[in-house]
Amino acid sequence: MCGMHIKCNKLSKRYLSSPMAYLKTVAKKGEEDFWALKDISFQIHHGERVGIIGRNGAGKSTLLNILSGYSAQTSGELDIVGKVTPVMEIGSSINAEATGRENIRDAARLSGIQADKIEEKVQEVVDFVALGEYIDQPMKIYSSGMIAKVSFGCILFTEPEILVIDEVLGVGDMEFKAKSEEKTKELCQKGKILLMVSHSMSTIRKYTDRCIWIDKGRVVMDGPSAEVTAAFELAVKAEQEQHMLAQMEEETRNSVVDGAVCICDMQVLGADGGNSAAITIHSDVRVVAALRGERQAENLNLTVECYSMRGYLLFRQSYIEKVGKALSVAKGQTLRLTLNIPDCNFNTGWYQVMLSVRDGNALTARRTVLFRMVNDKYYNYLDSPQVYYRNRIKLLKLHKEEVTNESTEKQDTN
Repeated sequence: MCGMHIKCNKLSKRYLSSPMAYLKTVAKKGEEDFWALKDISFQIHHGERVGIIGRNGAGKSTLLNILSGYSAQTSGELDIVGKVTPVMEIGSSINAEATGRENIRDAARLSGIQADKIEEKVQEVVDFVALGEYIDQPMKIYSSGMIAKVSFGCILFTEPEILVIDEVLGVGDMEFKAKSEEKTKELCQKGKILLMVSHSMSTIRKYTDRCIWIDKGRVVMDGPSAEVTAAFELAVKAEQEQHMLAQMEEETRNSVVDGAVCICDMQVLGADGGNSAAITIHSDVRVVAALRGERQAENLNLTVECYSMRGYLLFRQSYIEKVGKALSVAKGQTLRLTLNIPDCNFNTGWYQVMLSVRDGNALTARRTVLFRMVNDKYYNYLDSPQVYYRNRIKLLKLHKEEVTNESTEKQDTN
């Protein structure tokens, strides 16, 4: 059927929050409405392989249910020419008491295959799934992978005109996945339509040529699979970064103080010494902090840690481990700390530097600061660090300043 197609024009689907909502008056109509789909419009023609992507709750499965005839749209126009074969859940139509061969034969009968061609088609599926002697055993003893093979084989060999798949393409072992992929491509080359939903962007890129991105019931983007999935991944990553950044910023406002030491100031500086919003890869980075003694303390330890946005520890430096002894501070005395990260090789993203001060084993003060690294020279592997800086960080110097006489005692711990 060369004219098979799917045409959606302003397709919308509304759900109400409870059965009682249906009894509301017209005046209150829409008060508790939830629109799973809103004004969805697209066209799919024969031979196309189209993926549907989006976050959970975006409306993907609702759209497939409407296209498959399981549900009806609230408004809009839907025009489908061709027999729709939905695959929403592998194994849902299997009779566990029957053998694999019997299930395949039943599927052939239900699909409308001519009686004189059923056995030929059954044997074709049997050869395809390659289960050996298990094909004549009850399916209740099958593994989940074996059930998936029989189910998927039945669907493909009934020669569907419009194949609608929800998260089940590529089931089974590697060999069976390869055969399923070839069979799916063969169907599309014969003019069949493939419409697939998946949360795996690699699967969408592998099996489809075109992709429709849906978010909150609306079409966000429709185009080549490679371009749409890349845009979707960037959007998801940006949203995750904003969430993690908000958490990191919240931590910068939390400082533990018991009165021994106060961290007055903390900054991350670029190679030019300025407090830049973004630092370029391979630049020298300095962390500077000012601490003030609120009372006499003799057993202080300073620890500086750096984390990526995803929580990876990139380096940790301790004053006692570096110098070999504890730090003392007098009331009113100011300490200035400088930490150097030479040739910083982090990937693009936000990073958190945390300074902790302990008096013995008790945490007396903590402060964090954020900085953003820009990698404009190499490919970025998300925000994963390219190196671990454990042995490269240098606690350059620690200045002690007496407030009373403005004299400065310098202690070089390099």
